[in-house]
Amino acid sequence: MDHRSDSTFFLMVVILITGGLFAPIVGFGFNLATDDVLFVLQNPLVKDTSLKGLLAVVTSPGHIYGEIQPIPYLSLWTDHAFFGMRAWGYYVVQILLHMVNVALVFLVIRSVSGNELIGLVTAMIFAIHPLQVDTVAMVNQRKTLLAALFLLCSISAYLRWNESGSKPAYAYSMILFVLAMLSKSSAVVLPLLIILTNLLKPERLDVRAGLWWAIPFFLPAFLFGVVTILTESAAEQVHSLKFGTLIGQLKLMLLIYGDYFLSFFWPLNLSPAYIYKATDFHSAKMAAAVLFCAAVMIFLMVGIKKRCWWLALGIGWFVICLLPTSQLIPTTNLRQDHYMYLALVGPALMIGGGVNFLVSGWDARKLYLPVILTITAVLGPLTFLHLEHYSTGLKYCERMEQTQGWVPALESIRGRVFLIMGEYRAAEGSYMKTIESFGEPLKSRERYQLAQVYLRMGRPSHAIQQLEMISTESPLKNEADQIKMDLRGIE
Repeated sequence: MDHRSDSTFFLMVVILITGGLFAPIVGFGFNLATDDVLFVLQNPLVKDTSLKGLLAVVTSPGHIYGEIQPIPYLSLWTDHAFFGMRAWGYYVVQILLHMVNVALVFLVIRSVSGNELIGLVTAMIFAIHPLQVDTVAMVNQRKTLLAALFLLCSISAYLRWNESGSKPAYAYSMILFVLAMLSKSSAVVLPLLIILTNLLKPERLDVRAGLWWAIPFFLPAFLFGVVTILTESAAEQVHSLKFGTLIGQLKLMLLIYGDYFLSFFWPLNLSPAYIYKATDFHSAKMAAAVLFCAAVMIFLMVGIKKRCWWLALGIGWFVICLLPTSQLIPTTNLRQDHYMYLALVGPALMIGGGVNFLVSGWDARKLYLPVILTITAVLGPLTFLHLEHYSTGLKYCERMEQTQGWVPALESIRGRVFLIMGEYRAAEGSYMKTIESFGEPLKSRERYQLAQVYLRMGRPSHAIQQLEMISTESPLKNEADQIKMDLRGIE
């Protein structure tokens, strides 16, 4: 068995461990606390399995949050055609896509580094790190899995072109890049990743050509980025500065980067979502963020000057992949673990390079299995335990409250879970709490939801009472008035 055959065998071991570790999610139902509700349960695009329905999936503009992502909708449409509303089928596809991405990470890192051990370590950490639970265990993150798949394939094709001059490989790279962006807009960072890998690849084959031919990738990236900003702005997903000033926004970006980096090395208090407050600027979080900045500078300088390329490439990959979700452009969601899915390759590569550096001179083939088992022993139990937090909508909410504290938005999500479950008394209590806590226009939205609860409970007079209190400025006002008229007509 030659060296490459060895690594292929152990890559299969990594993939099988990955599948086994994430297998419990096959028994989960759709998570009612997440966007599984919008992407699958209440998404008309995926439920019409006729030819007309297929055409609607492919041609529909941004359906949810103004995002243009026909590829994930097409994938979910296909799932629905095969599995209907049986959640286990969707989760099997989630796991299979993640396993394919694990293999692609190995192939890309091996191609960049020329080193089997670095590729295996990076792929193993990427495969089973607890931060990956947020992506694999939520069907609505099909977009993240698919975007990563196409982006990694695009980089692989570009590297092949750079090494061999194959024109079809270059064309494939561009096509795959477009598919990645049509899966998730954050894939626009690919041109920067191409430049990064060309600059820091240990064996530089034609750096000048590699950089020059990366330029055409910026045009579709720019166009898609502009269109996405416009569509998401129209859907009210782009907001003003979180803390009112540019300096505050830059501090927030620094906090987010620092927290992501820390959570990679210390994944013990992970949450489905994270909340930031102005007081965080004067806490240990800010100190950690400053240390992260110092680490970035050190890793870049050492990685370039001392040829520890894996330090510079790893930290550069991490920073670039998180740019679209770093609050460089203020958006609704500040930080969620699925934003780290592809960015995680960066720090994983740093560890892979460090392991290879420490064992230089050893027979690497003898280290493959011990390294895989060690990573599995360290990260596997944490990931397995974290999966449980995604098993139901209520556990998802409970975990967020444990880590972030109670906030009205969380109670609103809990109310939705109870409503869909048919637990109307509990839903009533949750929505009453949010009405007391929110101001307009959110208060009107919660009143509308509470009215839906009362209608399910067979209490139309209570529903009318809530609908009448909806603000005239609320976008739900016309719909609320129509429901009131219908209810009074029935009475």
